Amino acid sequence: MAPCDGGRFFRRRTGRAGRGSPWVAALEADIALALGGARLALQEALRMALLPEGPSVYADTLREDLSLVAGLTEAVATRPWDEWRDAWQLAGGFGRLKSVRGGDADKSLQERVKDLRDEARSLVDELGKELFSRSAKQYAAELEQLAPLMRALAELVIEFDGRYQLAKRKKGLLDFGDLEHYCLQILRADDSRPGSNLPSAAALDYRKQFREVLLDEYQDTNRVQESIVELLTGVAGEGEGGTRFMVGDVKQSIYRFRLAEPDLFLEKYRLFRPARRTEALGEAEAAGTDAGAPGRRIDLARNFRSRLQVVDGVNAVFKALMRESVAEMEYDEAAELVLGATYPDPDPPRANRIEFALIDREGTGGRSVREAPAEQAEGSPEAEQREEAADLQTAQLEARYIAGRIRQLREEGFAVHDRKGKRGLAWRDIVILLRATKAWAPILMEELQAAGIPAYAELGSGYFDAVEVEVMLSALRVVDNPYQDIPLAGLLRSPMFGLNAEELAGIRIGGGKGYFYEAVVKAADDLLTEGGLRRKLSLFLGKLDEWRDAARQGSLADLIWRIYGETGYYDWAGGLAGGMQRQANLRSLHDRARQFEAGTARGLFRFLRFMDRMRENGGDLGTAGALGEGEDVVRIMSIHKSKGLEFPVVFVAGLGKKFNQQDMSAPFLMHKELGFGPKFIDPDLRLSYPTLPCLAIRRRMRMEMQAEELRVLYVALTRPKEKMILVGTTDDAAKTTERWASALDESGRLSDYRIASARRFLDWLGPLAGAGMMDIAAMPLAEAERTAPEETERELRDRPDGESPPASEGAACGSTAREPHAGGLEPAAESAAADQPAASSDGAAEAAAPAGKPLQGRNGFEEWEAGVVPYYTLGSEAAAAADSGSAGPDPDELQAVLGMIPIAAGGWEAEVERRLSWEYPYGEASRIAAKTSVTEMKRMRGEAYRTEDSAAYEEGPFVDKNGLPAVPEALGSHGVSRSAQPRTEGSSFRLRRPQFMERKKLTAAEKGTVLHTVMQHLPLAGSINQAAVEDTVAELVRKRILTEEQASAADTASVVAFFEGSLGQRLLRSSKVRREVPFSSTLPAARVYPGTSASEAGEPVLIQGVVDCLFEEGERLILVDYKTDRLVGGASEAAEKHRFQLELYASAIEAALGRPVDELHIYFLDSREAVQLTPDEKE
Repeated sequence: MAPCDGGRFFRRRTGRAGRGSPWVAALEADIALALGGARLALQEALRMALLPEGPSVYADTLREDLSLVAGLTEAVATRPWDEWRDAWQLAGGFGRLKSVRGGDADKSLQERVKDLRDEARSLVDELGKELFSRSAKQYAAELEQLAPLMRALAELVIEFDGRYQLAKRKKGLLDFGDLEHYCLQILRADDSRPGSNLPSAAALDYRKQFREVLLDEYQDTNRVQESIVELLTGVAGEGEGGTRFMVGDVKQSIYRFRLAEPDLFLEKYRLFRPARRTEALGEAEAAGTDAGAPGRRIDLARNFRSRLQVVDGVNAVFKALMRESVAEMEYDEAAELVLGATYPDPDPPRANRIEFALIDREGTGGRSVREAPAEQAEGSPEAEQREEAADLQTAQLEARYIAGRIRQLREEGFAVHDRKGKRGLAWRDIVILLRATKAWAPILMEELQAAGIPAYAELGSGYFDAVEVEVMLSALRVVDNPYQDIPLAGLLRSPMFGLNAEELAGIRIGGGKGYFYEAVVKAADDLLTEGGLRRKLSLFLGKLDEWRDAARQGSLADLIWRIYGETGYYDWAGGLAGGMQRQANLRSLHDRARQFEAGTARGLFRFLRFMDRMRENGGDLGTAGALGEGEDVVRIMSIHKSKGLEFPVVFVAGLGKKFNQQDMSAPFLMHKELGFGPKFIDPDLRLSYPTLPCLAIRRRMRMEMQAEELRVLYVALTRPKEKMILVGTTDDAAKTTERWASALDESGRLSDYRIASARRFLDWLGPLAGAGMMDIAAMPLAEAERTAPEETERELRDRPDGESPPASEGAACGSTAREPHAGGLEPAAESAAADQPAASSDGAAEAAAPAGKPLQGRNGFEEWEAGVVPYYTLGSEAAAAADSGSAGPDPDELQAVLGMIPIAAGGWEAEVERRLSWEYPYGEASRIAAKTSVTEMKRMRGEAYRTEDSAAYEEGPFVDKNGLPAVPEALGSHGVSRSAQPRTEGSSFRLRRPQFMERKKLTAAEKGTVLHTVMQHLPLAGSINQAAVEDTVAELVRKRILTEEQASAADTASVVAFFEGSLGQRLLRSSKVRREVPFSSTLPAARVYPGTSASEAGEPVLIQGVVDCLFEEGERLILVDYKTDRLVGGASEAAEKHRFQLELYASAIEAALGRPVDELHIYFLDSREAVQLTPDEKE
């Protein structure tokens, strides 16, 4: 719709005339598709119920269900929109199934029938819940309310576009969209109307210049580009339109997100007359019968790239999947590929078969969203986190499978063919294709490189984290402004100037507290600076002056290249590990600077701001490409990136990864045909829910996304020349393949609904590749390269005939000790012996490794080699087994269990007992707190039970379990708080008093905190009198450090008394005083926790505390601790309760400063007494 008509359809009521609205029309097709899926599921359930051992008592109910679905389908097809809701309400839903008596039906058939019926019921129920919870009148009322808002939105967008264009013109900027639209504006006459483009004088002039206009990749053309070409050439069929020659393949139209319109191609494909028809009938007769055809269609179906196996595989897949009703086009005889390439026969015969590997994650702990708890439904943060973790694990499993298969192909001598003839498989002949590479590519690279396979991927992140880029950006920041300490230190520490940490520390110490750049200048001029360091600093300052002049006078790109040359940094980076990539990153920085200066923004400062904004906004340039076409590496790339390329061997991985449907979850949807799709917000109920346009657009977008994903799959499957290996992962292969078994119809095709409801590539390929499968066959990897790297290829080759590899090596992708097959799987006929023990000296082990069986398919899939890969064959348990000290599960025994082959019982009873009775050997250490405070240590020793320190970290008084004040008897007999001992029935709990029981006035602990704050901030210059203390308190209130209530509770007289005493006078005379100094120290557990066992006595425990006051008197250190305790006995007796704390403080200070504390003092502010803890009083 035109933007100015943004509210037009919203003003139209969707009552009886609603069938004419584009939204209802879109919903009608989608509802019919869903009901068709429900009908097929019920029909399959009925068929299974009527099998000899099926639950036949379900048949009548299933027929009733089919009648209900048929009635709904008829209502949607024949009745007006406003009656559809009535049809759902009258249907009443599905009835209950009859009970099946035990033994009357096969349990598995019964469960499958119930699952199919539940699937059908959920489809019908979800349609009713999503679409018919409101009436047509309610939908219409919502649209009436939204109409003015949508019109205002359209006008706002138009106004914004006008202002945005004006702002760009003022700065002389154009984006790609501007280039297209300005071109269209020039070529389009002023009297053109929507849907009717008239050529301008410029367009007519261009038509005279161009005799032919050739368009490549026409399937990716958008509407604006199509209009430009029409104006240049004329419309086909109107006399002047025969100057256009368009080439493309609509099956490879995969850029809808860039507004590509495959419908443009399809319109002409259907309208133009086929060239074959012209050749068959003759030019004159064809022209007569196809007089209305606006052009001629030439089908280029012959494929000169791929082997017969690949061509047949692609045709088989898309004949079953690609049809106009769900994929926007039909894969018919005209669309299918025709073999055009000539290759020698495969040697061995199975070498080039398509492989389909299904990795089974069952047992790895991964769960699908369907199996998630109700509180972790799909789309919830918990579900997304769980799915992300499972996705990374899946990437690792598939990477390990691919690495093993690549090595096996090379070891088996897999041959490829090029213009020079037959040759061995090189790394560069292999590509791994992914739907998206951002998360998976680094994992694949890591696993391949760990297996000794060189791999390369153009990663979309990591550029700013590269060390060489960080160093160069630091250099540019210093050139721009040397008064930036961190970039300056980084530049000096870098190989450009080579200062070490000690030299940087010396510069900082010698330069004082100013800028680091000032310290550098000072050190360079100081004759006392060591000679080598002075030379480095002089060189740096000289270069910096030159570079700053160059930055002001020349181009930024020239400056960057000058720095590379003068410092030798570019060459140095090339000599490091990964030097080629590092140099590519540095070249990319130079190129980016040159591109930046080509625009209107110039200068080093603006360039640095541009880079910073890109980094802050989460953008990244991606590591620069460092490899050419000739590099011998396995490439990892996205399917989009591979378009137009070809490779001898192609792995298509990540087939089990879900399609990205984020666009459909947006709160505001838009569609080129259906317009705006807002949600309706009810401000009274504070609810939002989708409107009719939103529901229609969401379903249309889902269908278009499915068609696009099918075309993406087509691009992936048409890249191989000689070998294609498909790899996907599922949570439970047994359940998955069971669902696949009934997914195809009698013709071997998936139903429209199955295609449209797929959520991953595996939902399409799995039923086709695994059709007719009766059992799951293992496809174990070759473990030799991973578990026994010391065994060389020569040793493998020289192993005596008939000798099995060690059990840890496993079998090679489905082969046993018998002769392996090149394809990695053995055919069913040859693997039949796997069901029986082999006659060998190690018969059990031989029988325990059955060869994988192909999953026999139909309609072209019989030649595929498909099977299941158990996760444990890929090493997912290796780490856990190593940590537990176990050798891990025996592969042969696990294979035997999968194959239902009996294994001999061994000495497993002792092993089970050992594993189940295992205890952590350091259990006592796990019960020792690794961190505590000095206050807690005092509490454990029963010291100063209710002093201000013991409450300073709590908000209220403590009470016992009966609500009475806690008493000292709560302490254990050994001086340890009972909170650290096992509780007995008579022990008291130390609990915080509830807030409603707390007193409103300041507690003793809070008063103590006030006095400590005053002592910390009191100026020590001059004499301390009452006025000075009160002024300090007032200043703390002004700075909001204390409240008025806290200030009124400050005992200023006690503070004055302290400074009038001898200890206070000594503190005032000190030249160096530290107050409220936090510290951390480690002590052995035996000192912190009395009674610790000898084995754990040395465990380090982190202690934290705060020293009230530490001052120097000459060469002596004096430690003072203030206490606000209310004294009951004498001051000396009370001071002894704090001895442990002060001695601990003294130990920490001595460890930090390397000097002992000479005097320990405690000052009781309440009684205004000072007590010195003399050394001869220490225990």
